[in-house]
Amino acid sequence: MPAPLRNRTRTALQGLSEQAYRRIREQILQGRFALGAAISRRRLAVEFGMSVIPVSDAIQRLTQEGLIESKPQVGTRIRIPTETDIRDRFVVREALESQAARLFSERAGMAERRELRDLAADLDALYEKRYSHPDSPALVLRVNNAHVNLHMRIAECSGSLALCHLIESNDVLFYNSMFDLVGEQPPVPGHFHSNLILAISSTDQSVADAAMRAHVRYNIEATIQNMRKISAQAENSWRLARTKPARGKRRVLIRAR
Repeated sequence: MPAPLRNRTRTALQGLSEQAYRRIREQILQGRFALGAAISRRRLAVEFGMSVIPVSDAIQRLTQEGLIESKPQVGTRIRIPTETDIRDRFVVREALESQAARLFSERAGMAERRELRDLAADLDALYEKRYSHPDSPALVLRVNNAHVNLHMRIAECSGSLALCHLIESNDVLFYNSMFDLVGEQPPVPGHFHSNLILAISSTDQSVADAAMRAHVRYNIEATIQNMRKISAQAENSWRLARTKPARGKRRVLIRAR
């Protein structure tokens, strides 16, 4: 194959891999792929209208990020985070976002504070709507996107590009949104995010810090309890299934695809 054509082919595959990667992540956040759910490269390739190669590349990338796992002769599934995973993610998020809150309190201008109050009010309204329509994947995704946007704007208004990069690159907000889909989570209080913005808009950095830490820690124990239940159920179902062999016949192995 000529080099220019080979390069174009490689670029096209990279574009498809990125598309598949983003679509799978989005479907996790929509709740379409529950934690522990088996996934099939072939089915995803058909759904996305592409070959298996870019889908496999996307799954490999998501595996490296800890969102997907595979076992030989068993299959591939959405990975269920352990209790340690969850606590570690919350520790990282709390450290990064509490610092963002302190800097926001110190540096944010009046226009930015008004913008964040509006974003928080819109997000609180979306949460209320989501509780009324729990089976709407589009609404779930909309809430999660609005939540990530609010917290990223807090970091951006802190004036620290390095801090923004760390929050984004560590996927702390993505994982929080994913944990929010786990089991029966108690509803957040009314004006949950509006009260947060009110607190971090204080000129007292210690108040902003404490408010963000309490915000991040909210529901963590409920999340861990729900994850334990999901993990126990999934481990029972995600095993090597075997048909009972007929006498004198070879045993047949069935893999989840």
